[in-house]
Amino acid sequence: AAVLKPQELLLGCGPSTVAGALWHAVAAGAMAQGVQIIDAGVCTLPQLRHAQASLRTDGAAWVGDDRLIPLNENGARLSARQQRAIATLNARQDYSGPFSGLTRPILSAGATEIAYIADAAAIFEADPQKAPKVAMHAQSPHLLSLAERAFARAGLTLRAGWEDDMMELAPGELGVWLDDRGEAAAFSDEDGALSEAQQQLLRSWIALEYGERELLLHVSATRAAAELAERYHARATYIAGERSVWMNALAEQSPLQFALWFDGLRSALYALSLLTEKGLTLAAWREIVPRIHRRSRIVDVPSSETGRILHAFAEREKNAELGGGVRFCRDDGWAWICPDEQRSEFRIVTESASAEFARELCDFCERELKTMSQK
Repeated sequence: AAVLKPQELLLGCGPSTVAGALWHAVAAGAMAQGVQIIDAGVCTLPQLRHAQASLRTDGAAWVGDDRLIPLNENGARLSARQQRAIATLNARQDYSGPFSGLTRPILSAGATEIAYIADAAAIFEADPQKAPKVAMHAQSPHLLSLAERAFARAGLTLRAGWEDDMMELAPGELGVWLDDRGEAAAFSDEDGALSEAQQQLLRSWIALEYGERELLLHVSATRAAAELAERYHARATYIAGERSVWMNALAEQSPLQFALWFDGLRSALYALSLLTEKGLTLAAWREIVPRIHRRSRIVDVPSSETGRILHAFAEREKNAELGGGVRFCRDDGWAWICPDEQRSEFRIVTESASAEFARELCDFCERELKTMSQK
């Protein structure tokens, strides 16, 4: 409240009693600083963002069992600079005393799931009779309830479950796995799950088919998206830096792409609608997009060595780029090395049309990181 100074804070929480109890603590703290609290009730993060856009509040926050996720006026995560400012102010306790100004009563946002479900269902524009059956997995009963109601409203068949062993896919069935907060969707069929690069390509393909002429991608995203964009006479822009920079760019420039990347339920409905309209199975879709092989690895590195190692890597590789880590290209592929914002480790991502070269490049980066961290 002291750093962001929102006039109104839309506050939602996860479905557990612990999250509900912590919601009251957060509400009390913000009210004590004079912030108007609007209660969004139990919701997912995408549901909270949808309500925030409708109500046009200048701040929102979601309370889970073990974390508080504040959002800015765009519905994006806070920047590292803002997070540091909050931590510093909290450590110094350099904020106004509680109840030193006007204290406002809590207002209700109403049943936010009704409008969210209606807008999600409206995404599906194809003939529901031609759509494949969908099996959806999520560990949140609230999230599965939203999905079931949205799919039913769209006239679609959905088999929902929260246990992995119940989600073995039948022939012709499309599998969708949603993460705990409902932000990410992973797609699968009886041939297996899409790879990380294919998941990114699917979102890029949907955006291009819906008329987007510039793909806004995080710097770690597959370079095959640029090849795909060229087929549509579009271009791919890779945004370096922390993820909040990318999120804000999406929120400000392309609400569709923001939904594809940060709303698992709506992303699933976009994919299902387009695949049905084109008469494509997931297996057939695999055949029409660029083939790519990707490797990813985590290497422990002391946090005090992060800057030195990144610059050393950048100096050794031709055409290396710094920003959100270091990126460099080879004739047959590319690599991205990025320090974790919270842990003392680096993530390596390599990519190539050749599975063998992607693995070899990943091995090379791992060896170099371990050697540099020991110097």
